[in-house]
Amino acid sequence: MANKYNARGSYWCMGCGLPVIKAGKRRPRCAVDPFHAIAYFSSQKELKRWNILKLRERLGEIRNLTPHPTFKLIVKGKLIGKYTADTAYIEGEQSVVEEVKGDRGVVSRDWPLRVKLAEAIYGIQVRVV
Repeated sequence: MANKYNARGSYWCMGCGLPVIKAGKRRPRCAVDPFHAIAYFSSQKELKRWNILKLRERLGEIRNLTPHPTFKLIVKGKLIGKYTADTAYIEGEQSVVEEVKGDRGVVSRDWPLRVKLAEAIYGIQVRVV
């Protein structure tokens, strides 16, 4: 399956760590346990980075690894939009938010603004990998 940037995405089971094959229009389900959470990674590079971070979590270098955290962009009490990063985790005592970009670095038109707003509102630093 290719997305609008011509990158092959894939579904991944968060419970058992196995790839999930989507059949037709139905919602993808894990073959081991249909109640496991399923995450969609929009590119193979993002999936590889997730697997590296998962290994680092098992080794104890990082903790609280979360796929696709969403930050609501609220300015003066008004919801402007939302920013969804690729991953978030805690390294040492520092909270880290990561964004994986491909070799061409294709970004949507408003992505830089959303990142800057999220950094200003939540006091985070977004790492682009």
